[in-house]
Amino acid sequence: MPVAEFKKKYGKRVAVLGGVDVDKLTRLKEEDLREYVRKILSDCMPEGGYALGSGNSIANYVPVENFLIMLEEGLKWRG
Repeated sequence: MPVAEFKKKYGKRVAVLGGVDVDKLTRLKEEDLREYVRKILSDCMPEGGYALGSGNSIANYVPVENFLIMLEEGLKWRG
């Protein structure tokens, strides 16, 4: 289930962690990845109860630069 859908369905009862698809984290170019992460943040951060992260463990094939892009977008997000 996409993280935004999960947040909408269960977010008032449980906190939500993650949801950034590892495949997208691996393959997307910088601008597309930034847009993807910002969309997740805008869908999941309102009303709290969300922590940005991947949908799985960060594998060794995920480019470090892409992981740092995800973190940077989380730090910049202001809603």
